[in-house]
Amino acid sequence: MKRTTVVLWTGVVLYLIAWLLPVADGGTTLAQGGVPGWEAFRLALSPFWPYQGSGGGRGVLDVLGALSALTNVWLIWATVVLAARRKRFRPVALWGLALSVPLNAIWFVFIDDRAGLRAGYYAWFGAFVVLAAAAYLLTSEPARPSRTAAVAG
Repeated sequence: MKRTTVVLWTGVVLYLIAWLLPVADGGTTLAQGGVPGWEAFRLALSPFWPYQGSGGGRGVLDVLGALSALTNVWLIWATVVLAARRKRFRPVALWGLALSVPLNAIWFVFIDDRAGLRAGYYAWFGAFVVLAAAAYLLTSEPARPSRTAAVAG
């Protein structure tokens, strides 16, 4: 198996696991031990899409949190592009993933209690880093000679 394929699927596995693991302390699920990834996604969007009585009130952080949650859509699109080996869209996927990494770091930077971040956050954040690396590897890999060129040579 190629190195780029291993990196790509490692990122996908990290991402899928992150949806189930606790992301932060103080959750209402996972036996009251922490907010799972799927719920953190909903909570991040709650200023614009109310969820269980939670809402806005933090201004710019609400917008940044919602943008961070929406990077999940980008990650899924980029993963499909990379897995399907769509060369045309690889640079776009790479730049989007690379820009998502610092945006998603806001949770580490702005959270009041960094010790409250759990494995789910790090798996989710790591998925973006790993998939950005996969996009970089795929974007920078040399073009393979076409079959017609190999036959003609």
